[in-house]
Amino acid sequence: MKALSMTPGAISSRRYRKENYQKELKRTQRWKHNNPETVLNQRYHYMNTINGYMKERYNSMKSTAKKKQIPFLFENFEQYMDHWDEQYKRYGMWCPGCIPTHLMTTTRLRGGSSRRRKAIGTNVSNDQLISRLGYSPRNHWFVCWDYNNRKGNFKISDTKNFLKKVKERRLHEN
Repeated sequence: MKALSMTPGAISSRRYRKENYQKELKRTQRWKHNNPETVLNQRYHYMNTINGYMKERYNSMKSTAKKKQIPFLFENFEQYMDHWDEQYKRYGMWCPGCIPTHLMTTTRLRGGSSRRRKAIGTNVSNDQLISRLGYSPRNHWFVCWDYNNRKGNFKISDTKNFLKKVKERRLHEN
């Protein structure tokens, strides 16, 4: 990792924030309270970056695993992004479950809480190949939301792609 060269002012500013953590926390909270539109815009722009969107997907997957009490075997966000990079090198933004019909996106719409946001069918979604095995690099793939949502009523082409992926990852039982 490249060492950052810091000016004396930056060092003292950093030291001040560290030494006055509670004071800085209150100041930040007050600023956010007084500038809700700016905070919302900043969050919206960050969530529409690949890093922001994927960070949200990672945290969502982590909390789902905890809630459902299923294994979560990604060591950290970096491993998750490496997993994304591997799939991206192989498929680009094509959904591996829908090939060749859907390109995936990483878009967030403005609006209320995540529960009230309209689902975007082409958005990247976390999917487990075999649900009871939890989330691990071997049992996880990125698919479009439409594909993940319709797994209950698969088309024949969806089933072929799904079984191909299970066989490829050797997740089938003997």
